[in-house]
Amino acid sequence: MARRSSTSRARYLAGWADKKRAELIAKLGGKCALKGDGKCNGEIEFHHPFGRDWNLEDFSRWQRVIKYRRESDLGLIELRCRYHNRRDSYQQQDSFDPSRF
Repeated sequence: MARRSSTSRARYLAGWADKKRAELIAKLGGKCALKGDGKCNGEIEFHHPFGRDWNLEDFSRWQRVIKYRRESDLGLIELRCRYHNRRDSYQQQDSFDPSRF
């Protein structure tokens, strides 16, 4: 079996992450949880209502998708449009308390 080059492996993992991310978004409903106030901009992001204890920059795209899938199974994330996610994230910036779990 031929070994993949690092470039083709990176492309494969990026494609895998995009596919799994789209599947997870569909599983979670595909729309902002706060739709209806007329401010949704359509770009969907994962929102952590209870905060998160990890930094996005510390994980690759495919590693983040795996984390999101696990958090989804535990009910720790929901979908938000970019507008609502940014607005609520700034309000909750230091509110994560791991002892709640």
